[in-house]
This record gives sequence, structure tokens and C-alpha cells, in this order.
Amino acid sequence: DLTGPEGDVLDSVEAFGTAWAQDDEADCPVPVPPPDMCDLMGHTALQKSGYEQHIANILKESPFSKCADVVDQEPFAAEAVDQICMCFDISCSCAILEQLAGECKAKEVNTDGWQINFPESMCAPNCPEGSVFKQRGPKPAPSCQKP
Repeated sequence: DLTGPEGDVLDSVEAFGTAWAQDDEADCPVPVPPPDMCDLMGHTALQKSGYEQHIANILKESPFSKCADVVDQEPFAAEAVDQICMCFDISCSCAILEQLAGECKAKEVNTDGWQINFPESMCAPNCPEGSVFKQRGPKPAPSCQKP
């Protein structure tokens, strides 16, 4: 039975749902913003600023600079800083930067070897002596192999 609030029978489920919908958005509370992870974990504003600068320096270098026009990097940058703050280690941003590299690659920006080309990222793999890092992907994960 698709009877609307006025007693008339409506033609579709969509019309039925819309007819009974109430505009109650004004009653909804504004969501509380998520906590700042750096504050929560006890980092100073100066430390957070340093982490933000570290990530910004990585993103302004190739290949990420080439990707800025096709992928919104801000959410990745914010998450990378949060990851650093949560684990107290710059290298904790690497997984987020790798996700960004994947998004860039999906938009046809070559990101192969970004970890090696920008060692300051602290994301370059530590290969055993006599081994060299070679990008493989997406499966298996990047690995070290004997040259």
C-alpha cells in the first residue's frame, strides 16, 4: 500500500518515501570535529608543524608534485601527519604516502620508485647488503632481491 500522508495512493516507492520525508535537518546537531591526533598524543605545536613540513616537502617533489593536479593530496597529507603523531615515527607516514602513490598511478602519473628517489621520506626499504630494491606491483609487495 503506497498511501501518502494526504490519503492518496502514490505511483512509486520513491514518491512514497519522499512524501513521508520530514525536513528535520535543522534539529540535527553539528557533528563534533575529530580530535587532533597530535594534541591527543601529547605532541607540541612545534612538533606537529615539523611533521606537516616533512610531508609538505615530500609532496612538492616529483612524482607527487606531478600528481597534485589530478589527486587531492590534502586528505593524504593530514592522515600522514596523524599517523606520525600516533606512532611517534616519521616512517609511519609511509603507508599513507604509498596509498597516495597508488592513487596517482591510477591517474596515470608514474610513481615507481618514489621511496628510493626521495630518501628523506624515510620510506626507502632497508635491503640486506648485496640486494637492491625493485618495485613490483601491485602484488607481490615491493621487495629486495639480489641484483
